[in-house]
Amino acid sequence: MNDLEHTILADQYFLKKLAGKGGMGQVYQAWDRKRSTYMAVKIISERRFVESFFREAEALIGLAHPNIIRFYEVGKDEKAGVIFIVMDWVDGKDLQSELGKRNSLGVGEVAHIFGCVQKALHYAHERNVCHCDIKPGNILIKNSDNQAILGDFGLAHAAHDQGGGGTLPFMAPELFNPNEKYRKYSISSDIYALGITLYQLLSGRLPFVGGTQERLIQEHRGKAPPPLQRFNPKIPSGIVSVIEKALAKDPHHRQGSVTEMFVEFSKYVSGEKQKDVPPHASYFYGVAGEKSRYRIKISGQLTIGRSKKNQLRLKHPSVSRYHAVIVWQQDIFFIRDNGSSVGTYLNGHRLQPNKKEKLRHGDKVKIGISDMFEFRER
Repeated sequence: MNDLEHTILADQYFLKKLAGKGGMGQVYQAWDRKRSTYMAVKIISERRFVESFFREAEALIGLAHPNIIRFYEVGKDEKAGVIFIVMDWVDGKDLQSELGKRNSLGVGEVAHIFGCVQKALHYAHERNVCHCDIKPGNILIKNSDNQAILGDFGLAHAAHDQGGGGTLPFMAPELFNPNEKYRKYSISSDIYALGITLYQLLSGRLPFVGGTQERLIQEHRGKAPPPLQRFNPKIPSGIVSVIEKALAKDPHHRQGSVTEMFVEFSKYVSGEKQKDVPPHASYFYGVAGEKSRYRIKISGQLTIGRSKKNQLRLKHPSVSRYHAVIVWQQDIFFIRDNGSSVGTYLNGHRLQPNKKEKLRHGDKVKIGISDMFEFRER
């Protein structure tokens, strides 16, 4: 495709400079004459990518989250002969470029990035959208507030759509299944790609390098990743275990959600798993909903949600799959909402997503619209 710098598209977008090139197209920093601000304009490079291009636009239309690049419109300029989509311009850097400068990132920095990406993916997964191309190059760090933003949903699919496309070093083994009907995108395939991404951010290298496409696929399907601490001995063993679980060949052996994975990862950021455990048993007492009059014991952690993998499973449709978690830290119980759709309420006020709040004896906790509990300490 020819360089389109200084071209005006649709009598609105002045393409100031080429910002990057990818397999599907070119991205320009563009001045939006109507909005009086800079935008990112992505232009398709080849007609064979039209379907993926419009899939990205369709996926972004339904996603409005501070950690996902905001989509505005898809357009066509007959004079220039191009199709384009318009997104927020993010003044920042992508993690692949950052790795080129620094080789690897520290555990604390990766934990911060992971927290942002987890919020974005949890939001997308709750809406049945899988990203399908998670990698450092698709994670941007804003200069203004150091927040990580997930971009490039060009391969996004509904969960359980058939596989086809992605970046080979980050693709889950099941996406290479010889039987086409079993090549399905899923939350688990996103978790695998996220595991590869964390491995690369912490070590500066990919776990599987192959040499040829066929050999790389074989390694994804049958080879264990090299020990992460071989490349970075400072990484806590617990974090290594979390990443190895995400890279399990069988998707059923991975974490059930990105939130579950992040909760596991966070326990080890200080260097080792927390050793402090409550000195006495505390519990949730069911006040309303399906668990009325039940006593649910809380020891070090209690995960709450609709998925069967939670310690406290609630079946009401207003409850998210991984709705909230209670954790014991520094002699205090805290509750955190995991970015649920309907919300978690503590004594009548809605918790901010992914922000811990202290629990006290007698506190009332509402999960979704039906289930209410009282927190009790012995």
